[in-house]
Amino acid sequence: MKNRKQYSKEFKLNAIKLSNESDCIKDVAISLGVRAALLYKWRKEYYQQGAEVFPSKAPNAY
Repeated sequence: MKNRKQYSKEFKLNAIKLSNESDCIKDVAISLGVRAALLYKWRKEYYQQGAEVFPSKAPNAY
């Protein structure tokens, strides 16, 4: 079974910041090596619940 990648809180918050500064979220996602749908999901969670939605430490996080 293939393990899913886990991303750190800092990575997610940086990705959200970059996506807010860009006209094209897809380009940001590509540059970070994540799917655009995942970046949209992180943005939605962040705007609904704030930074607390992301755990501080994820084992083996990128």
